[in-house]
Amino acid sequence: AADFSDGMGQDTVQFSDDAEDVPEVENNEVDQFGTDAVGEGEESTETHVKIGDNVWVDFDYSTGIATISGTGDMWDYMEDGWDAKKEHENPLPNIRGIRKIVFSDEITSVSDLLLLNYNDRYMIESISFGKNIKRIGYRAFEYCKNLTSITLPESLEEIGNMSFSGCGFTNLEIPDNVTKAGSNCFTGCNNLKSVKISKNLLTIPAYMFSQCPRLENINMADSIKKIDDAAFKGCGVVNLQLPSNLEYMGYGAFAGCMSISKIMLPATIKYIEGEAFNGCKRLTTVNFEDGFSCDIGQDMFKNCDNLEAIEIPNGVKYIGSNSFALSSTFIEIGFARYNSGILFIFLSFKP
Repeated sequence: AADFSDGMGQDTVQFSDDAEDVPEVENNEVDQFGTDAVGEGEESTETHVKIGDNVWVDFDYSTGIATISGTGDMWDYMEDGWDAKKEHENPLPNIRGIRKIVFSDEITSVSDLLLLNYNDRYMIESISFGKNIKRIGYRAFEYCKNLTSITLPESLEEIGNMSFSGCGFTNLEIPDNVTKAGSNCFTGCNNLKSVKISKNLLTIPAYMFSQCPRLENINMADSIKKIDDAAFKGCGVVNLQLPSNLEYMGYGAFAGCMSISKIMLPATIKYIEGEAFNGCKRLTTVNFEDGFSCDIGQDMFKNCDNLEAIEIPNGVKYIGSNSFALSSTFIEIGFARYNSGILFIFLSFKP
């Protein structure tokens, strides 16, 4: 028995070491928070840290699996690694060797900046989402270059800005429940080859798939009405099929898409910003659907070196400056009103 008397006449407190008074505890029931989980001089191989009001992350160093379980939303983090109230610090940057992240079915959101300042993100090879995830936060999985495949849950409704930018997966299907996506959410995915976009995502946000040089196959539903600035800039798309109900095309929407050879512009388009197809070097043919009357934006077909023929519909009232600059092979333009407002009939021939 240990004597804790202070020698001043106070009562002593005794703790018996009698084995009969101490119940045995099996190893698999050890509290992960307790120091008894490991022996003296040993390092713990598990973590169990709160990452939401009712959400925890557990990490097993032997498998490299981080399991996020509990119920409800995870906390969102700021640039400094703390939540907005400065009460909780993101624990993931302090964990090394994560190879797989698993979300349980009751988790409903993924943190903003979940992996910010996590230096080993290149080691992450797999992410498994639960069936009730509704939102993936801002820059949550940015630059996970070895994440070669991803399956987004059908429950997903919102994808945050830059959430998967720079990731390594090759194919992507955005579920039809997704109605909101942030800018740059898949920009710089260098290995991405094919994408199917939610039919309920009516706006393709700015830079959503910019600088995805291998992106050849883009499946866009006809319900999409707006393609924002540089949404597909620098992609590898070959056969471009624009949505039949498209109304707006942003600045440089398909600029620098070097492999596009032919396009059909639907009559539903009401406005096209400048440089929409600037630098599409292999573009040879541009067709307009009957009834097309949208203005031709500034620099729209600039640097399209192999454009063979184009006939502007009679409904077009305005052609922006430098629309065909340095496109040395285009042939004919019909009735159109140029910048000066004067009505012209004019031809331009290859030098």
